[in-house]
Amino acid sequence: MRRRTPPLIGDHLIAPYGSGISEAGTIRPGDSAVIVFWSAGCEASLERLRQLASWHESAPTVNGAPSVDIWTVHAPRFPAYERVEDAALAMDRHRIPFSALHDPDFKTWNRYNPEGWPTTILVDGGTVVGVDNGLAPMTGVLSRLGHPLDKQTNNGDHPPVAAVTHPDGQEPDRLRYPTSVVVDGDRLLIADTGNNRVLAGRIRPDMSIFMVDRVYDGLTRPSSLVVRDHDTIAVVEDSRQISMIERSTGVKHLVTDQLVRVGGLCVDADGSLVATDAGGNRVHRIINVADSQSPPTWLARPIAGTGRLGTRAGRADVAEFAQPVAVARSPRGLVVADAASSALRLLTDSGKVMNITDGDLYRFGLVDGAAHRAFLQRPSGLCATTSGEVIVADSGNHALRLLAKRRVETLPIQGLRHPMAVASVDDDWLAVADTDNHRIVLANRHRGLVSELRLGGLTGSARATDIGYRHRETALVG
Repeated sequence: MRRRTPPLIGDHLIAPYGSGISEAGTIRPGDSAVIVFWSAGCEASLERLRQLASWHESAPTVNGAPSVDIWTVHAPRFPAYERVEDAALAMDRHRIPFSALHDPDFKTWNRYNPEGWPTTILVDGGTVVGVDNGLAPMTGVLSRLGHPLDKQTNNGDHPPVAAVTHPDGQEPDRLRYPTSVVVDGDRLLIADTGNNRVLAGRIRPDMSIFMVDRVYDGLTRPSSLVVRDHDTIAVVEDSRQISMIERSTGVKHLVTDQLVRVGGLCVDADGSLVATDAGGNRVHRIINVADSQSPPTWLARPIAGTGRLGTRAGRADVAEFAQPVAVARSPRGLVVADAASSALRLLTDSGKVMNITDGDLYRFGLVDGAAHRAFLQRPSGLCATTSGEVIVADSGNHALRLLAKRRVETLPIQGLRHPMAVASVDDDWLAVADTDNHRIVLANRHRGLVSELRLGGLTGSARATDIGYRHRETALVG
């Protein structure tokens, strides 16, 4: 049975790309509309918005306006995004080109009763005609509207939708939303996501300045980074594909673009590349199957996870993951951080998945102690130390956590805002991607000291490296 479309009610309206915040009243979505309930920190929500943005680029218009109203309702899944300012930062970081009604009290949520994040509501003739949970393809979702997408009039309050892609790379001498940092011997690499580049260089002995001597430019919103070997760097671009960069020339090769939403990367003990698929709820191994005389041909092979969202442990082929966003090699196996369950998991070398912390899809917090009783909130980055400890960038708690001897402790480091990555410099110091503060900091894990790394060398020849693109055939196998 069809039901009339309830009006949208929220505290604030956030403009596209998080570019402005205004008070929100009662909004009527129009006779023909798509309404998406989503949350920052939810990888499936971000993928749904990416799908919607891709569809919107070629959507039909009437007199220059969209023929279907597009509304997004931000109902925060995690307390870290209840403040409208944090939601706006997330929209800016992820380049979301739609307005968002911020609904921290779940007023609109309770009117529509979605089952989870994301939920897509289809409106036709002023009534709800369909509800899609999860990540069904946008073309299939929109085809369920009861008429062609050329409706001449919508009577709703038209949302502000960006007509062009928001420009990135506007602050070449500063970082913009850095999301990955890697220590490689005496060198440091940074994924400067908002500026579409990777920076490489050295930290000065006084630990105050990061001297950039190489810029890998021409990337598309790079995030997770890993040094694969002496010659190559692997990088995730636009959460959609994995690329390999030749360190000496800057030439880029496509590895795979067939995962749903790539989370983290690491190099396993055998030298192979491991990737988490946050959108597909799996862990994959990326291997080169070409012989030594041929160009690389990459295969992405799932090694753990059924694809279903969940926290079930056990044999790798029946275990479940909940939006895995980070992975690190430890002496015991591969440690995986699940975003949706705020949990740490272990994929052992014998092919079993164990729950390190006892998270589930609706429990999170900041609780230290025995690992199985500890709580995190949307962990985003991991690094393993030489002693077997694991440092966690606990982005939802704006904190760094230490996993050691089956215990989780919060490191005494203050002043972070949604840190997305961490790397071990030595036994005392950590390099942290303090993402929403637009900086890399050095933090002393014992004394809590924090020092911002200033950028140096971003002039002249350091900016001369442009990345060429060479496509390689890829395949995804089961």
